Amino acid sequence: MLATLGVQGLPGPLEVAAKAGELIADGTLFTDALASLRRVLLGFLLGTLLAIPVGFLMGWYATARGLLEPYVQFFRTIPPLAIIPLAIVLMGIGEVPKVFVIFLAAFLSSVVSTFQGVVDVDKTLINAARVLGASDGTIFLKVVVPASTPFILVGMRVGLGSAWGTLVAAELIAAQEGLGFRMQQAQLYYDLSTIFVGLIAIGVLGLLMDRLLLLAERRPHQLAGAPMNAKISFRDIVKTYPMKDDTFTALDHVSLDIADREFVTVVGPSGCGKSTLMSMAAGLVEPTSGEVLVDGAPVSGPGPDRGVIFQQYALFPWLTVRKNVEFGLKLMELPAEERRQRAQRAIELVGLSDFADALPKMLSGGMKQRCAIARAYAVDPQVLLMDEPFGALDALTRVQLQDQLLDTWSKDQRTVMFITHDVDEAVYLARRVIVMAARPGRLHKIIDVDLPYPRTEEMRLSPEFGRIRNEVWHAVYHQAPAVPAA
Repeated sequence: MLATLGVQGLPGPLEVAAKAGELIADGTLFTDALASLRRVLLGFLLGTLLAIPVGFLMGWYATARGLLEPYVQFFRTIPPLAIIPLAIVLMGIGEVPKVFVIFLAAFLSSVVSTFQGVVDVDKTLINAARVLGASDGTIFLKVVVPASTPFILVGMRVGLGSAWGTLVAAELIAAQEGLGFRMQQAQLYYDLSTIFVGLIAIGVLGLLMDRLLLLAERRPHQLAGAPMNAKISFRDIVKTYPMKDDTFTALDHVSLDIADREFVTVVGPSGCGKSTLMSMAAGLVEPTSGEVLVDGAPVSGPGPDRGVIFQQYALFPWLTVRKNVEFGLKLMELPAEERRQRAQRAIELVGLSDFADALPKMLSGGMKQRCAIARAYAVDPQVLLMDEPFGALDALTRVQLQDQLLDTWSKDQRTVMFITHDVDEAVYLARRVIVMAARPGRLHKIIDVDLPYPRTEEMRLSPEFGRIRNEVWHAVYHQAPAVPAA
């Protein structure tokens, strides 16, 4: 086949092996490999060391992205060979221009992956850290950097490939040794055996370095009757969002008090603003008008006094169960022994003692949610805000976690605001069910659940439970449309 393309005189494997033995014996192959390896390593390391902070700047700050991204994209389209004349004019013909060409190839490959990794960090993880009291700097170091690490390592692998791919071009610049230089010299004399030895040496060295980076890439994944004092107060809350030609009202003059140590569930059709209301209590969303109070003080942002449990678990995949639970405790700068004890108590409380050193990827959905609950409990919040935490679980796991949640709540009587779409769940858990209406989001009805604690499975079959469930169901699914303002 190659002969039909005009390719002739290719050496056989034995001939290439003999040439390799000859180059090894006289030290030429070792000298060339060492020179090329030194250039690639230096260019690759310099490119990566610059690419990572630049990528973080582009991903974290919109202003830096606007300034830097056009230049990055511009230079990515220019092949290394086109840079060589400029490099020679500006830097001469020593080692500097050779390393610079390799540096540029590695930098441009790595910076894009780092930037994309920061942009793609799950916002739920950022919110989870924020509600545990993390500052922006801590969120960046403890969440954004670890979450971006797989992207960075992939970018480094791509950058390493680009560095080796640029080597031969870089050694066009008056090199006296190196694998690329040796191949260029062999080309002048049609010494195909030497060219093949150089190609194989570059491939082997590149593969070995790539395997080392691959090990590093895998490592992060291997390391996935209550007192009625108002605890939470929503006072005339309005939340609007600008649209192209109008304004969308998500919440319309909502006022609600949740008592200290009360368990309240909030239900309503999609788009009624129940999650937005909870996010305001968490300090993640600000109202357009009105105010949210916790213990009589305005909510100005997230804080460890309000634990938040998200539907998506929001576990840090690079941390074990124990380290996930300790995350908020570290932010509180507690001594190591106290952190360990508090985390262990929270882990035992949710029944995960046997999985304390497991990564989230080794847990079932129910176990992941229990870990999230333990993390929230470990920082000893006064309020638990739970946004459909069991929504993605199967029916049996959901019922089990409902019972476990009530058992835990009965022991410490924290204030709980629990968002759900499930009417049966809303009635089974709560002292009061808050029914919301949609478009605009507003309070529709508040229904007292006059059932004793502890709740049992038999209670779900009782006539009183059925009556309350039917009342909530009718309030949710048979709502009259909102009356437009005059």
